[in-house]
Amino acid sequence: MTTLDPETVPRLRDGIDITRAGLSLEEGFLVSRVDGRTSIAQLAVLVGKPLEETTQIAERLALAQILVAGDTATESTEDDPWEGYEFPFDAMIEDVDLDDEEKKRILFTHGHLDAWTHYRLLEVRWRDDAKTIQRAYYARSKEWHPDRFRRPRLGTFKARIDEIFRAINAAYSELRDAQRKRKYDREHAPAFDEEDMAAMLKARRREDRDARRVRERLERRRRSNPIRKRMEQARRLYEQASELRDRGELMQALNTVQAAATFDERPEYRRLCKELQIATAELRVAPIIKRGLHAENMTSWEDAITLFGEAVRLAPEHGQARLRLSYNMLMGGRPAQTASEHITHALRLLPEEPEAHFVRGLCYEKGLMEKAAIRAYERALELKPNYAEAKKRLKKLRWGF
Repeated sequence: MTTLDPETVPRLRDGIDITRAGLSLEEGFLVSRVDGRTSIAQLAVLVGKPLEETTQIAERLALAQILVAGDTATESTEDDPWEGYEFPFDAMIEDVDLDDEEKKRILFTHGHLDAWTHYRLLEVRWRDDAKTIQRAYYARSKEWHPDRFRRPRLGTFKARIDEIFRAINAAYSELRDAQRKRKYDREHAPAFDEEDMAAMLKARRREDRDARRVRERLERRRRSNPIRKRMEQARRLYEQASELRDRGELMQALNTVQAAATFDERPEYRRLCKELQIATAELRVAPIIKRGLHAENMTSWEDAITLFGEAVRLAPEHGQARLRLSYNMLMGGRPAQTASEHITHALRLLPEEPEAHFVRGLCYEKGLMEKAAIRAYERALELKPNYAEAKKRLKKLRWGF
């Protein structure tokens, strides 16, 4: 990908819901600072990262179609309360008893009903208590009550106003019930606000600082001590990393064992490094896989393919992510050859997983390789004798019904 110009002003793609984008901490923090007026060079200063690293993060987000490269910073930076939203021309010229600002406010809100979460619609944070959410609901329902727009001529805007008002009531109805709110929060990962981001960034900087100090201290000792002492220090770091791993402090453990490996490349150091890289990747992909499974259960194959594809990008050695991606590709009508790469990788990682052999059978069957499909279904039944779907597919291939 061509490197973005430092003066490029990125903006969020219209309709994107960053709560479902599976962003990493550094990606989420950068996105929180994107306002359609700040250039990449200025964003680098705001997030406290080098320009090159900030540009690379922006490129990844652009590839994921989360950010869109807009104008350069030398052009107008006038505040845009509508975030660059493209208003329908026919609605803006409609002859009704509303001025242009009222039209824009209605069109902008109505146009985001599907993308906004209940929290965004009510203008509250997911951490706010019940009383705060109730006050926000009263304010929003009063603001959008149809009686406030009682005019002789409203045209198509009347239906939009009614739909916004219903959405506000539906959002509050769900959030006021504690049980339904918990379920909603599980299915819609809450967006991090600036306070959350600041706390996480502070923790991340503290971890980076501690790891940097470890590396600097080791480097000073390396320069002043013989090889034997360096190896002893590496061993201590390895043991420290093992303790951190056992306590669940995975990122700090990874940084520590990586520091140890720079001084002594013993196999056990490399193994622990790989183990921690996989474990930390698991933490990042778990919410994505959860949303992917929800999309799969709803037979939203394309959404599931996108989510599991992102999980595979973040954790290439995650067997379940590979397995689910190949299955949804087949269900979504993708060519068998496209899904074959992922199911082959999944079987290497999960050789005793019955469903992996079943999906390989589906892949073979779709590619008109019936004998290979039969062998794959038979293997799935060896591992799981009561696998009903495998029995059904095997019977159809053998007897034609």
